Amino acid sequence: MTTSPRGICLIFNNTFEKPRVVKDSDGRILPKRDGTHIDVEALKNVFSWLKFIAEPYQDFDKKNMLQILGKYRADTRMRTYDCFVCCILSHGFEKGVYCAEGEKIDFSEIRSYFTAENCQTLIGKPKLFLVPAYQGLRNQKVVYIDVFKETEKEWYENNKIILANKPTLNPSILEVRNRKVIFIDSPPNTKIANSKEEQVNNENNISTSSCFPQSISNEADINFFVGATPGTVSLRVADEGTWFVQEVKKVFIKYAENKPWSFLRQKINKNISEKCFDGVKMMSDGGLDTLTKEINFNPGKP
Repeated sequence: MTTSPRGICLIFNNTFEKPRVVKDSDGRILPKRDGTHIDVEALKNVFSWLKFIAEPYQDFDKKNMLQILGKYRADTRMRTYDCFVCCILSHGFEKGVYCAEGEKIDFSEIRSYFTAENCQTLIGKPKLFLVPAYQGLRNQKVVYIDVFKETEKEWYENNKIILANKPTLNPSILEVRNRKVIFIDSPPNTKIANSKEEQVNNENNISTSSCFPQSISNEADINFFVGATPGTVSLRVADEGTWFVQEVKKVFIKYAENKPWSFLRQKINKNISEKCFDGVKMMSDGGLDTLTKEINFNPGKP
């Protein structure tokens, strides 16, 4: 990124503070989010350092939140910026978050505001969404990795028969990841070419006449980075904020000056996966990722 400012960092912060009691559609009370103000300050500081304009909004209901999203997607300033960031601090459910009055909003609805068709000022530019919200009530399972005593060589020896007896699979890509063999096959009912001639014929039959040279997929260049995997909790400490934003702050300050977004995201995932509180763990989720190029924030450059 080279523009100054780099872009806008929109921060929605739903506190669910009393005296108002907020309930979801099932009548469950959505409790106050202690510590969320710490997250807001952390995100404002980090993205201001990254040369973004940080613009916070607190306790917006669904109607007003959608109006704000509509305002920014039509903002002509976006034409001169390199990126758009939106942080949503709230309670959540699987694939969505709660607005200030308890109404649900799906990630897909938020995403629809920033597709190429609906937000032409940001075509070809990254749209990043950071969401430290739980996605369910299930705790992330704890797995103690020191129980695996096999070496990689022993594991392969014990499993080579399994590898040899997979004649129906097309292991075009075969990976050994965490001592698990992953076969990446062709989609179901897909005919696999048996010869070079057949492969050439298949390639020649692919039509691209319907795609203009300067076209782009409608949902390209969007990434949702969520504080929890589907169905699981996201953890927050009253005097520290969420684990997710804690790690965003820590990792960005240490690495964002010379490391790309993909590295930062992986580092945050790793740090969160290693945290544990009273036997409870969580795992952040890269979610939807349709980015078409690497992102470098370059905070040290003018």
